[in-house]
Amino acid sequence: MYDVTRVVDSVVKSDHKAVIVCNDQRVATCNKRIEIETYRKKSPNQHPSFLEHIVTIEFYLPHTDIQAAFDQFYPTALFLYNHFYPERSPTVSSLDPDYITPDLKAKLRRKNKLMRTGRVEEASALAKLIGT
Repeated sequence: MYDVTRVVDSVVKSDHKAVIVCNDQRVATCNKRIEIETYRKKSPNQHPSFLEHIVTIEFYLPHTDIQAAFDQFYPTALFLYNHFYPERSPTVSSLDPDYITPDLKAKLRRKNKLMRTGRVEEASALAKLIGT
């Protein structure tokens, strides 16, 4: 009666399975796309350390030409930005729900890593943060 019938294990610990039936082959097949998305991690400790470091830097721009002054300033500012707020690149797949952002995916992976190493208190605190 149906073209495609699939039995799928539950993603959580359960005795039950899901049965997927449909008439169209395209519905049952999954074309999973993996995308590498970049974001910059922000934490409360980064801002004070950035501000503490930037006070020690002297920006001497001897140029009277605005473009030359900007060309000298921009690489320094970009270096500081990349140093104190580095880019992270977690993979997000097309099968993930829409609310899974790169930042959230990184936090979930961090929580799982903490759980595997037995640091349950830290993992539960991170899980509470993820939940909010």
